[in-house]
Amino acid sequence: GILIRSGATLTITGSVYEFGKWAKVIIEPGATLELVGSTLTNHEECHLQWQGVEVQGNSDLPQQPELIDGVWVYHQARLIMQNATIENAIEGVGLLQRNENNKVLWEKAGGILVANNSHFINNVNSVHFIPYKNINYNAIAEIGNASYFSNCTFDLNVDYIGDDYTFYKHVDLDKVKGIEFRGCTFTNTATNGVSQYNLGIAAYDAGFTVESRCTQGIDPCPEEYMDKSTFNGFYNGIRATSDGSSTNTFIVTNSEFENNAIGIFASKVNLNTIVDNNFKVGYSTPGKVYDECKGLVNSLGIDMQYAYGFAIENNTFVKPETSTGQGDFAGIRVYACPSVKDVIYKNTFDGLTYGNYAQGTNRSRKLNDATGVEYQCNRNGQSVDNSEDFMVTYIEDAEDGMVTTDHGSWATASGNTFSKSAVHIRNEGEQKIIWNYCLTCTDEEPTEIIPDDIVYIQPVVAVNPNTCPEHYNGGGSVKLSTSELLSKEMEFAQNLSDYNSVESLIESLKDGGNTDSELSDILSAQPDDMWSLRSQLLGDSPHLTKEVLMTMSDRTDVFPDDVLFEILAANPDELSKDTLISYLENKENPLPDYMIDILKQLVGGVTYKTILLREKTDYYEGKTKAAQDILRSILNDSIMDTELYRNWLDNLGGLNADKQLVASYFSEGDTSSAMALLNMISSFYEFQGDELAEFNDYQSLLLLQEGWKQSGKHIVELDSMDLVTLYNYAENSTGSARSIAQNILTYAENAHFCDCMHSNDSTNAKMGGTSLGNSLNRIYGLEITATPNPARVYVAFNYQLPEGKPEGIISISDLAGKEIQRFAVSGKQGQQVWDIRSTKSGVYLYTLTTGGLQKTGKVIIN
Repeated sequence: GILIRSGATLTITGSVYEFGKWAKVIIEPGATLELVGSTLTNHEECHLQWQGVEVQGNSDLPQQPELIDGVWVYHQARLIMQNATIENAIEGVGLLQRNENNKVLWEKAGGILVANNSHFINNVNSVHFIPYKNINYNAIAEIGNASYFSNCTFDLNVDYIGDDYTFYKHVDLDKVKGIEFRGCTFTNTATNGVSQYNLGIAAYDAGFTVESRCTQGIDPCPEEYMDKSTFNGFYNGIRATSDGSSTNTFIVTNSEFENNAIGIFASKVNLNTIVDNNFKVGYSTPGKVYDECKGLVNSLGIDMQYAYGFAIENNTFVKPETSTGQGDFAGIRVYACPSVKDVIYKNTFDGLTYGNYAQGTNRSRKLNDATGVEYQCNRNGQSVDNSEDFMVTYIEDAEDGMVTTDHGSWATASGNTFSKSAVHIRNEGEQKIIWNYCLTCTDEEPTEIIPDDIVYIQPVVAVNPNTCPEHYNGGGSVKLSTSELLSKEMEFAQNLSDYNSVESLIESLKDGGNTDSELSDILSAQPDDMWSLRSQLLGDSPHLTKEVLMTMSDRTDVFPDDVLFEILAANPDELSKDTLISYLENKENPLPDYMIDILKQLVGGVTYKTILLREKTDYYEGKTKAAQDILRSILNDSIMDTELYRNWLDNLGGLNADKQLVASYFSEGDTSSAMALLNMISSFYEFQGDELAEFNDYQSLLLLQEGWKQSGKHIVELDSMDLVTLYNYAENSTGSARSIAQNILTYAENAHFCDCMHSNDSTNAKMGGTSLGNSLNRIYGLEITATPNPARVYVAFNYQLPEGKPEGIISISDLAGKEIQRFAVSGKQGQQVWDIRSTKSGVYLYTLTTGGLQKTGKVIIN
């Protein structure tokens, strides 16, 4: 082959070089190879892959040149490609050095590859980066890698020589930071020698950017001059994973994904950004069928697992007619994401089985319903209806299926729109969803919901519509300017102050200001204390906690059922938590069924506590979003300020931020600080049961990795005992440990783990919402709503009659079915006011009837 000695520069222009099986190009540290309009390929008569180009480096030195005796000297090897091609190689370009036994020398990383308008064709692996940190000469912080790709093609086609080597991935990024792909094309049309689980970009603990290239050099770039990056024909277009010991993240913007089983898969990579991309979901090439899940095709635009702090915004997801196979197609799945508060925002979904699909516990803590994944401003069925717009489900147990409770807020609607004919929201979990919508906006009211139970899904009319502003100016830029950073800091401070004020007020009101005392009074009460304790508990309502209400409901020797019912009804905020309703149904001496039914109807009643909790949630979301915006900006700065990053993780707070602090110390090689923090976490959070087991597994896996690192063992060099241990975690553990083990095995061993979506019969699903009758009512134009609800003085019925049905009847009855009021209405639409000042408190049913069609609802009178 060719050997370029340190200090030398070789320029090859307008040439074709053919290499034999064992030949390679070696660029020593400090040497440069310039390929201009040239091709490096295999010997056409041999029809065997050659070894490729080895760009060597020195892991202890930076990539920037150093001024020595008045001359700028590079300490790393450099490969500069301009209109060049590397093809039919085992490793097209390796930013590494191998010994005579083909073993990677991990201390020889740091080589530089700059590729413009170039091609990587039919290589077993086009580009391979091994772990390297580009630390500048002042040793202040790590800066981005100097390598980048602009307008490059990574292609695997029918001419691929797949006899001896299986293709797994075009680009391999292993623990490097700052690699950029601008306007690059990734394709796979090969028919042999390719793994079913092939990848365009495989990133392991790596920081990278995939974006468009502006052909005219205009900023911001107009759409007509935007050369987008594309991914076509892969199991995963991009797969980004982490082992829990890195702070690296990624940005994907203005890119196209088509004919892939999964466009972007990310596991345990936090604070990533996916903005302004287009996803055509599912394989369209005949023969490419991803059928591991129940024999069906399961395809996703974005699959986000075990991650938080992500920004997914302004993307489009469609299932084109060319997508093959019978199965499930989803736009975005969030799978067991420990989300503090992540808003999936302003995306568009058309023709899919599911628009948004949430599986497992997508909250940072199960019992904190203010945390979790939230949906705002997403558009469904703009051109073709989905089968189901929003799905929330579980992995193993229904009680684990959850997202955040409030989508939008009482002040501002969520801004999501729905398909004309679809299941709008399906909640298979056991945590309540409050869906705040704009009554006067088009297609925002969720009318087809499963289950049709206010305990699980509660539509609420918000005061204001959501204007859905852009967050990233159409360019995916997450780096904040100085003024923007200051604004975010002020936003965080104000929301934090307001949050603390409301939290303090709630705590002062909760259980009369002393939960222990309240519980003691209930537990020590005698039957003669019933009336005084009743007055005390009603006086402390609606601020009683679930714990107090459960304890009270067990004292059937003190409280008769009607008094228990009275106190429970005065605390509707706690009734919204299904665990309390279930407890009342299943405890010894349960409440009568009719009382349970009425209590369920009271869920959603607005109290002073409701308002305080909603304000607290809004301020929590405000401070969290500001902190995460700042953290994303810090991570994507050209020089990362590690101390500032840790300060803002501390400001964000919580278990997952603490885990990321641990990762920041491990990534710097500061094992003692990482271990000290790990031990503090274990004692601070007082884990028990499954949480303790999960954390112990997570801690053990980090220590195992640190042991490998100290012994100089890379994860591709693990022995059989190491692999047995990892497979045990991957298959039997949960949470962080499970994801870390799977990520290591997938990257190092090309293992595969399946996390299938639950399949539903979409035809039955469409008929299984509120009712077929209500579906017909909406189609034919029959509508009625009641405001305010709950009400005290009056109820205004806003109605709409179908075309050709000029008259109708509004009938109001109690829960026993006795009609107490009737109004005749007419006209296309209008309003009928009901005076309720003399009507008893309770739950009433109202029905609008015309020409054989009916629409029914409930109204609560306080």
